[in-house]
Amino acid sequence: MTSEGLSAISRLRAGLPEDAQRVLPTDSDIHELETLNLSGCWMTGLPPEISELHALKRLVLSSCLNLVAFPLEICSLKDTLEDLELAGCRKLAALPPEIGALGSLESLNVSGCSLLMVLPPEIGSCVSLTTLNLSLCSLLSALPPEIGSLVSLESLNVSGCSLLIVLPPEIGSCISLAALNLSMCIKLAELPVEVGQLFELDSLDLRGCSLLKSVPADIWALETLEYLDLRGTGLGAGAKSRGVSTLPGWDLVKSIGAAQIARMA
Repeated sequence: MTSEGLSAISRLRAGLPEDAQRVLPTDSDIHELETLNLSGCWMTGLPPEISELHALKRLVLSSCLNLVAFPLEICSLKDTLEDLELAGCRKLAALPPEIGALGSLESLNVSGCSLLMVLPPEIGSCVSLTTLNLSLCSLLSALPPEIGSLVSLESLNVSGCSLLIVLPPEIGSCISLAALNLSMCIKLAELPVEVGQLFELDSLDLRGCSLLKSVPADIWALETLEYLDLRGTGLGAGAKSRGVSTLPGWDLVKSIGAAQIARMA
């Protein structure tokens, strides 16, 4: 280890609580560190020395129960950080506009951040995002229109967002989206017609969306769609009577009833 790296680790360690200090490396140069897992640590923030982790690709802050604000120091990793895990940070109430600076970010997980109410419009600047997990963000009521700028997004999970009322029509601009999980969004009453323009979509989970009475007609024409779950929706029991089972290339999965439809190969 270089003397410079040793000094940097010492400074970083000094800025963290004792439980977080124990997970820092002792035998590698801090400038080569690619993954830092601080999950479950009782920290309220990150020291400025985090900016010295020039090779860091993955930062795990899951279940840091004292984390009440997004550590802006993370934004200094804008050129390298690819994976940010904040799942279960139950006191985290907001993501700041500065998150848009993370141009290399490919995966963002804020699942279970139950105080998170808003996704900032600057999320649309995270153009490298392929995976966005917002599940169980029970106070999240809407997604910003800027989500349509995420043209690399392949997976969007908003399951269990019980206050989510609508999806923005801009969702149709997420041209790479393959998996959309809206299960247990119990206040979601309709889908924008633009969902039918997601030509890469292969999985759509609407389980438990009890207010949902219909889906856009263009969904049935999506050639890539392999999995559609309508259990617990307003379509469920009447799916067969609406002619779903007779659509070309589709069949009902009898084992779990007429509420789930799967596109057969």
